[in-house]
Amino acid sequence: MSADPELSRLIADVIDAGLLMPGSREMVVAQRVASDGQRSLSIEDRRVWESGVLPILAQPIDIQIAVRALVRRSHRLPRRAVA
Repeated sequence: MSADPELSRLIADVIDAGLLMPGSREMVVAQRVASDGQRSLSIEDRRVWESGVLPILAQPIDIQIAVRALVRRSHRLPRRAVA
């Protein structure tokens, strides 16, 4: 089974950007698709692919990176005092 080179690059970009949690089922399935193609997925893997990976791949990566950075920063900032 062969993987789509364009899809493999997109998956690599998503992984490099930290948009999939290391060691997660989504990461494992995405890596399998990148190396072996979607036809290599079991029924359960396909569910993970469709519900956990495709929604991430469908969104522009640069926006996801920016949102993730904002969320990380917001957790480090002290709460504002409400006047």
